[in-house]
Amino acid sequence: MNEAQYHTAWKALDNSLDPKNLALEAGALTVEPSFIFIAGYQAAIRATFPEITHNKWVAYAVSEDRNPENCRPGVKINLNRLSGFKTWVAMSAVVDQLIIKAGTGAEAKYLLVERENPALVITHKENVSFLAAMSQGVVEFNEAEFTELKDASLVKQFAKNEPLYIYLALLGSLKANYPALTSSTQLIEQSDNLSLIDLDQRIQNILEALALEKISLGNNWNTDKRLFSMYSKGIQTRA
Repeated sequence: MNEAQYHTAWKALDNSLDPKNLALEAGALTVEPSFIFIAGYQAAIRATFPEITHNKWVAYAVSEDRNPENCRPGVKINLNRLSGFKTWVAMSAVVDQLIIKAGTGAEAKYLLVERENPALVITHKENVSFLAAMSQGVVEFNEAEFTELKDASLVKQFAKNEPLYIYLALLGSLKANYPALTSSTQLIEQSDNLSLIDLDQRIQNILEALALEKISLGNNWNTDKRLFSMYSKGIQTRA
């Protein structure tokens, strides 16, 4: 299954699912870490931005260029039009909409832009080494129209939502594709009563079990398996 095929399969899911069940069901469609990431990422976006209720893929674009040489300018709003660059767009080849963070702190605005907007251009990155099965790109806006999201009250939760729903997507994948690994099913059942700290610890235990059983997920497991451990230090440090 490639990214476009996964996009089609994901869009066939029930778009009324709550974020947890969306992550579980979307994770069950795949064993590829890139697509497990997408499953969790889409659920996290919906948990963070409640206005997103449709079955379109949405990228949350925050990163801007920090290269001191030939720096591409960040986004600015002028006369209700958006211009500038965001330097990381997930699923760039097939994304349907982008949520753009404009500004910082309490003054930040969160803007929804259609991928088909003629005033934006997405350039896809080449030779990506991490989550390479997922297209990744840079977007440039040239006086693009946008819609401002009305409710960004949960935006600070995204840093927790992203690992939470990626972990749930991983569990959905394991339950569907490796049913003999009963710890994944048990953890799904317990997840509502666990803190993110406890969930993270148990996910790391499952990763150790996968290694012992010599189970690899997808064709890019050796490079991509760190997806499921890279949040752990921050989660445990915040504890």
